[in-house]
Amino acid sequence: MAIHKLHKELCVFQLNDANIVDIVDLARYAYNEEGKGSEEGISTLRGLVCEYMACRTAILSPYTEFTDLLAEGGQFVKDFFKYALERLQ
Repeated sequence: MAIHKLHKELCVFQLNDANIVDIVDLARYAYNEEGKGSEEGISTLRGLVCEYMACRTAILSPYTEFTDLLAEGGQFVKDFFKYALERLQ
């Protein structure tokens, strides 16, 4: 139910200078141990966050907070680019 509510909120969420850090923090949460989930592969939360961010790459890319997140590397970057590449096809 929480994932469904988060999805509904993200559908109407308008990114701006004041809340970019909130989305980056959400991604960090999803990719720390608490957000891992119990599923094999990418969790529902991680998938939702990556898909949202991939859909809004053009808006996110100028922000240092986002590029710093990418610079950290790790599983987030791998998953993010998977979703970003799917959008290009």
